[in-house]
Formats: sequence, structure tokens, C-alpha cells
Amino acid sequence: PTLGAAIDEYIKIRRPTRSPSTIQGYEKIRRHNLQSLMDIPIDKITKKDLDIAVSMESQKPGRGKGSTMSPKTIKNAYYLVRTVLHENGIRLDDTSVMPEAKKKPVYIHRPEVIYDVVKGTEIELPCLLAMWLSFSISEIRGFTKSKSMHDGQLSVVETVVDIHGEAVRKPLGKEEERSRTVNIPPYIQSLIDKVEGDIICPLSSHATYKRFVRLQKNAGLKPMPFHKLRHVFASTSAALGIPPESVQAIGGWKTDYIMLSVY
Repeated sequence: PTLGAAIDEYIKIRRPTRSPSTIQGYEKIRRHNLQSLMDIPIDKITKKDLDIAVSMESQKPGRGKGSTMSPKTIKNAYYLVRTVLHENGIRLDDTSVMPEAKKKPVYIHRPEVIYDVVKGTEIELPCLLAMWLSFSISEIRGFTKSKSMHDGQLSVVETVVDIHGEAVRKPLGKEEERSRTVNIPPYIQSLIDKVEGDIICPLSSHATYKRFVRLQKNAGLKPMPFHKLRHVFASTSAALGIPPESVQAIGGWKTDYIMLSVY
């Protein structure tokens, strides 16, 4: 079979056991990445073919103006191809040079600035859940009054992600550490009490992101993405002298390396 056909079979076999978001990632790679390899029979692919494909991928335009494909995207595509080749008995030299990720400075606003921007808006609650309690957007969208709240605490028991444009509810977080429970501050509880229905934050991820960016622009601020609110949580916690292990537990980071180096 060609590499493309082999990846199709790999996806088909793993569809019942992998998360919808993981399968969507595989399908995206199959359609868009390392395309120079897809029509080549797997037993004809050489290390040179793989190196050339990686080099071509690193020169493709990225999302931002003047940017190129992100190193993470290229690595994900490379490792999927390598795994599929290995499963079909094709083992190439694993010394392909991957593009290096360039660490960019993180730009965030102070928490009081963000609070002034979102206060009284329809995204105040999701923004405070991210900035105050360090929940991700998929966790925030998964919160329900019936399953997530108990005795003044909020637990990650489900997440919601968008798969092919449709919201998919999944049990638990993607990592064991993400399935955590935190106390609900009184102010956040008051916002939750005002929500009609069971779903605490019914807006889609895209709608939340767009509203957050628009509110910042309207306030004359340089927009930062919604996910950076978790950066605000970690940075503010550090400034307040909260022990790193406590910040890691609240934020659900698997290792302190990720928390300290990224956030």
C-alpha cells in the first residue's frame, strides 16, 4: 500500500480506542502534511524521501503573516508517519533533523486589567474560571451544575472539544492530573448561580475566543488569546508566593517542567 493508504488503515483500526480529537489530528495530518510521501508505496520510502518531506514542510506558510509551519505540527506529522512505517515493518534511520521551536516571549495583561475588561460581560465567568482557577477552555465548556459541582467545589469530570465543527463531550480530562477538584470562590459561585440551565458556560470555544479578543481591542489593549489566561494564573500565583507544587496541582500540569518553562 501507499503511505496514505497505510495511514488510512491505521486511523480506521484506532478510531474506536482513541479520543475524537486525536483521530481528528491524525486525519488532518493525512490531508495536509508531508503530502509528497502519501502516494509512495511504503516499502519504497527512503530516509532521504522523509528528510526532503520534512524540509519542504518547514518552508510551508503558517497561520501568522510571514510565519512558517510550526515545529510542533511538523514533529506530530513526522512521528505519525514513522509509527505507521514501523507498524508495517519499515524501519528507517530515526535521525531526521526536526526544526527547532523558537521560544516566543509571552505577552499577558495584569489580572486587574483583564477583570475590568470582562466584568459584566457574557464571558466574565469563563474568563475568571481560566484566570482565577486555571481551567482550560475544554474543561470550562465541560462543566455542568449536575455533574461538576458538589459541596462548594468544582471538579473536572468532562471536557468538551470541537470535532469537525461539532461539540463532543468526553469523560474526564486528557491527563489524569487534569481531573482535579478546586474550591469555588464566592464571587465565581455568584456568577454560576446566575446561569440558566445545567451547562455553566454554553458558548463555543470560537465564540469565547472572539469575544475576548474583541473586548480587549475595544479597551485599547493588545489582544492576548484566551488560553493565556492560564499564564496569568501561573504568573500571578508566583508573584503571590504560592508554592510551585500547589500551583501545579491547581492548574493540572503533569510536570513542574511544563509549568515553569512554558507558563
